Amino acid sequence: MKKIPSIAELSKEKKILVGMPAFNEGPVIGNVVKHLKKKGFNNILVVDDCSKDDTSLNAKKEGASVLRHIINRGAGGATATIIEYAKRNDYDYLILMDSDGQHSVEDAKKLLLTSMKQKISLVIGSRIKSDYKHMPLQRKIANHIGSFATWFVFGKYILDSQSGFRVLDKKAIQSVKLSYDRFEFCSEMIGQAYEHNLSVIEVPIKVVYSEHSMNKGHGQNIANGFTMLERFLFK
Repeated sequence: MKKIPSIAELSKEKKILVGMPAFNEGPVIGNVVKHLKKKGFNNILVVDDCSKDDTSLNAKKEGASVLRHIINRGAGGATATIIEYAKRNDYDYLILMDSDGQHSVEDAKKLLLTSMKQKISLVIGSRIKSDYKHMPLQRKIANHIGSFATWFVFGKYILDSQSGFRVLDKKAIQSVKLSYDRFEFCSEMIGQAYEHNLSVIEVPIKVVYSEHSMNKGHGQNIANGFTMLERFLFK
């Protein structure tokens, strides 16, 4: 059986960046960075979206690079900053993941290897394909609304269109230019990938819905889903 290369080995051949938007993730961001480092992910960028807590300090303590917004722009705005950083620094692969501990470091490697081996430009970590029954009801509804909006506006249906766990290869990094600052960016990125004839695939992932991730109050919910649809329709 062929040995699966480690992240450290892959990083010798390709420039790999892990990028995480963060807002008030002080209690958990340090552990997230620490786990990534243990698995060999050495290039980690946290974009602190004007947090009111010690998010930046705790991320830096564990070895992440940190950029801080002076105003709160939203998940899309923070993700746009990450993509621009990856573009300017000529990264070959960008792993986008949440900073609240929901996403598995092992899944990050799985998405990355899928992109590398199959030459897929945008790999989306899908909760629908693996962990749907454990997904909170409000997240299910918000995701269905988001997937409908993605299909309605861009003509493409993705099961888990609102997943923020993604891998972009260099072509996607260079092509995607986000204009939406809030959660609409998830759908917008998919639409732009198809507009540039980039390959897109969904890969099953596991998600940990911790008390912190569910109670932080700025994640995706039903109201956000309808707001997103309204913004797409009237922009």
